[in-house]
Amino acid sequence: FNFSHLGAAPAFHWMQLHRLYAEGIRPSWVLLDLIPAQLAGRDDNFVSHHVGVRDLLVLHPYVQPHKLYPRYLRRILEETPRYPAYLAGLDPEPSFGMFELGGYGGLVESVDAETRTRKTAVTRKLLAELAGNFRICPRPVRLMHDCIRLCQEHGAKVSVIMMPEGSQLRSWYAPISERLLQGYLAQVRAMGVPVIDARKWLDDADFSDEHHVLQRGADKFTARFAKEVLAPLLSEKPFSTTSR
Repeated sequence: FNFSHLGAAPAFHWMQLHRLYAEGIRPSWVLLDLIPAQLAGRDDNFVSHHVGVRDLLVLHPYVQPHKLYPRYLRRILEETPRYPAYLAGLDPEPSFGMFELGGYGGLVESVDAETRTRKTAVTRKLLAELAGNFRICPRPVRLMHDCIRLCQEHGAKVSVIMMPEGSQLRSWYAPISERLLQGYLAQVRAMGVPVIDARKWLDDADFSDEHHVLQRGADKFTARFAKEVLAPLLSEKPFSTTSR
């Protein structure tokens, strides 16, 4: 459920796991989701917008300081003045479209062709260069490995799940990408971590932009995840790791 937060990436996982363990929560299983393109570049832009003061030391060894600290200060300066008004009931409670236990509550059933094209262009801007110049970068690999070790040190069993991608997004990857990716995943499996390949679990029509899903895509993914991963996991049986 991404701990009731939108988005995820290796640095975000690292921050959220530290928050979880700091609260005394000890899960038996942790599933770390992964978009392969996230292994090809720095993971600074998204997580730095969600950092609290206690997260700074956790992220300092991994996130570029010139991005981490200025964005933290900017967010504090922009948002802190709202809190007194919110606590006094003068400012309405912010709504982020989240369900109580996590998950985005603003998914739509469909998008028209113009909206799909516009949204896909944004996805292309974010991921196409990383996919086209795919390589395994040390920083996200270190973060993923450290996340796995942290969970294992706290007694949790860990799996990695590669999340669904549309066919156009998959076409952006360089020809060498799959070989490099499988080499990295072999390292993950060597740590005793199963890898679930869900990249082809959904049809193109299930996405709004090759990356984010529509409501029917979320329903289809959740049903398959429950049947092929969650149910076997809870019954302590081997689960499927295929993408078909």
